[in-house]
Amino acid sequence: DLISACDAVVVATPLAARAALVAAALENGCAVLAEGLPAAVRAQVDGLYHKAGAGGGRLGAGRSDPAAMALALCAREVEPPRLIEVSRSAPSTQRRSEVGVCLDLMVDDIEAVCALMNRPPVEVRATVSAGRGERADAIEATVRFKGGAVARLRASRLGAERSHLFRITGREGVIEGDLVTGDVRGGGPDLKERIARSCAELSDARALLAPDAPARPFAWPATHLALQIEGVCRAQSL
Repeated sequence: DLISACDAVVVATPLAARAALVAAALENGCAVLAEGLPAAVRAQVDGLYHKAGAGGGRLGAGRSDPAAMALALCAREVEPPRLIEVSRSAPSTQRRSEVGVCLDLMVDDIEAVCALMNRPPVEVRATVSAGRGERADAIEATVRFKGGAVARLRASRLGAERSHLFRITGREGVIEGDLVTGDVRGGGPDLKERIARSCAELSDARALLAPDAPARPFAWPATHLALQIEGVCRAQSL
């Protein structure tokens, strides 16, 4: 009854319950903003996006910390990157126990990288530097994209304090951002203000109902890439 009375729904439950709730909301014609990945199985992820597309619905993978995606959406307007470097850490007290660090912390950055690259990945390498398999607490990944551009991502939930650094290198310069402090350098004088506006839109399910709702075509391939990195790390632990 509650879902049928809503125009937009935010799903922020534990991961195991998320896919069924997203599906139910889409079937009732709701715009859905799912906090993090709506499922941890590729077939379920594909099914949800297909359901949204077939029914004319809108499904967004929202983030509790959307700064990386906001930076990516704004930096895309400058030029295609040659190298993206991301380093992120959080104290162990912020750990989500149901998933490893890739689906916990790194997935936000993976989606931002896919938005910036806007091309398919062709090679994935990953190393678990702490923990085992899908419960890994620290991961380093290198992803090569079609055309030769490279992304290097590091994520750990064993840090002493929260940190989140983003560096985008293109032919015409560098954009650097400390996404904890909000300090951004490069990319034009108004980049910081545009990032702040984008953050607000990405955090609000009502934005999905607007005629010019934020386009998120990279959320689907980003989900696949995150699960692929998880698979590489799981294979190392066997």
